[in-house]
Amino acid sequence: MKKMCDVCGAHEAVQIACSAYGATSYAFCSECLSKGLEPYGAVVSYIACAGHFPKNIRREYVEDVHRMLPLWDKTEEEFIQDVETMIEKEEYLCP
Repeated sequence: MKKMCDVCGAHEAVQIACSAYGATSYAFCSECLSKGLEPYGAVVSYIACAGHFPKNIRREYVEDVHRMLPLWDKTEEEFIQDVETMIEKEEYLCP
């Protein structure tokens, strides 16, 4: 069985590369790799660990998330809600 892209899940992965958002690596298809995309859920989780988006997040990461939003077919409002949901889950699991 061939490994599928960790970002889109639709294409065969051609390369493993480090994430810009933490100490992990993902399998990328050529399209997602060329666009510099990261897995949506992983970025949500990473940002949630850092704080509320965008007010607690470094400008460079806010700009990068804004760059990826249309590529994920997500709005900023959806991203913010997903980050807030993740924060709430973390607070519930780790009071």
